[in-house]
Amino acid sequence: MRNRLIAAFAVLAVVLMASFAVTTMSASDGAVRAGGLMAPDHIATSGEGPDADDSVVAAAADDGVAFPPVDDRSDRESAPPAAAEPDFVPVPNMDTEPDFVPVPNMDTEPDFVPVPNMDPAPAPAPAPAPSYAPGSVEDIIARHFGPATQKALAVVQCESNFNPSAMSPGGGNHGLFQINNVHAGTWPSVTGTPWSNRYSAEANTVFAKWLYNQQGWGPWACA
Repeated sequence: MRNRLIAAFAVLAVVLMASFAVTTMSASDGAVRAGGLMAPDHIATSGEGPDADDSVVAAAADDGVAFPPVDDRSDRESAPPAAAEPDFVPVPNMDTEPDFVPVPNMDTEPDFVPVPNMDPAPAPAPAPAPSYAPGSVEDIIARHFGPATQKALAVVQCESNFNPSAMSPGGGNHGLFQINNVHAGTWPSVTGTPWSNRYSAEANTVFAKWLYNQQGWGPWACA
């Protein structure tokens, strides 16, 4: 476009210059005619209309005025073709948007939260005590030792092998629980019987239970 404008201005300048030259020549021609001279046939007077410029250019060419050719091919070749504009602007499809926002199903939540049972598990029932023949050594020991009966039976079996009349080789320990002579002074107040009754299964067990309550199983080596 710029090359075309430059070319158009160049042509217009040339035309103006040629018109000025023609006007000047016409004035000279009038003066010559007045003097009796004839103007050349190839010089045309200025006129109006679309062919006036062409005649001026042709006359100027006859008089030796050269006009450079105007070539607008470079402008046509260098200008990129105009991009075709779309007939419409695409509008995004609004139908892809959901008509609603899904709400989570609240029915999946439980109506209550289970509470763990805090009640402690019931203690196992104690094993029933073994039954012994009434009046037997085992029965006497079970009546006095209660929950510790099984341990007491194991001690008696080790100390005297369930023999109420047992006595240690040195003669210092006596009866079922092998009560030592050091306890002779305490024996009567605990058992209510004299020290001579130390071989009674009942009295020996009563004193052994009292001694156990005082010192645990410490006095017996077999415990």
